[in-house]
Amino acid sequence: AAAAQQDRLWTFADAFYRWQGTENPGYATDDFLRDIAEATPGLDVDAAFAARKEAAAMDALEEADREAGALGADHTPAFYLRRGDGPARPVEPEALTPEAFTAALDEALAAR
Repeated sequence: AAAAQQDRLWTFADAFYRWQGTENPGYATDDFLRDIAEATPGLDVDAAFAARKEAAAMDALEEADREAGALGADHTPAFYLRRGDGPARPVEPEALTPEAFTAALDEALAAR
């Protein structure tokens, strides 16, 4: 959320997913997060670390958690497509590549 305040969320998240360890072993330490932050082009690392526990960042995380719960998202990354005010539909690409997303989006758009 603090990286998002600097418009660097997706770059940070991409690095996080590339460097992540196995689920829940405790690898996401402050040192690990700082390494990712330092590898995120354009991110002011010190400002992000200072902002990460402030109300704005915490509120953004709580809102994202509420939205994920409402959608039934139970894994990350999870992607959804919503057309206008219609229901959100899961988009489940077979890989995290542009081609896989194009196919998954085409499928989701066809399922009116």
